[in-house]
Amino acid sequence: MAELLKKYYPRYVDVHNYIAGSSIAKKIDNWATLNRKVLSKLDMKLSKEVISQLANSQQGVIEKVLSNLRAKILKDCNADRDSLYFDHEENGRGGKNRDADRLGGRTDWISQA
Repeated sequence: MAELLKKYYPRYVDVHNYIAGSSIAKKIDNWATLNRKVLSKLDMKLSKEVISQLANSQQGVIEKVLSNLRAKILKDCNADRDSLYFDHEENGRGGKNRDADRLGGRTDWISQA
């Protein structure tokens, strides 16, 4: 789960915080760490009961967590895309080449590529 979250929220996840293990105690520790350091920042904090259920591989629990995570990722990706589009339109850059703006309108650099 930490590796999945690292892909979408890289600034929140340090994979080295999680130690591989198959014992229930280690799983609870890893889930609690993930909950405290990452999920709480994403407004997806898990209860102690859910962490226990995950560590004990209770049927259907991980599917619910993953489904909620998927919805969160899609929402955040759409919000980021909408924000970028809005910022783009607000700054009046619709269709203009930012590199050309930065170069004072010069476009001769294009043929040099």
